[in-house]
Amino acid sequence: VCIMREILGTPCPGCGTLTAFRLLASGDFQGAHALQPAISILGAWLTLSLAAVAFGHRALAATAGWLASVSGVVVVAVWLLRLLHVS
Repeated sequence: VCIMREILGTPCPGCGTLTAFRLLASGDFQGAHALQPAISILGAWLTLSLAAVAFGHRALAATAGWLASVSGVVVVAVWLLRLLHVS
């Protein structure tokens, strides 16, 4: 349930992301990208972040930080395009 969608009637930038991760984990790459086109970037960010924490590796942490910025921009861009109904 998306609180933003419930209150404002508009989906939030992250709507569908959790379901997209579930689809990605089950091997449904097409379905995952249909829900959240940035899912590959988000998955790479999550993987690098976990590896940086687990191994204490600064280069991985720096790359994860960069990917967090890129994924944030892509998620917001996709959200804005969806709000404008651009395909």
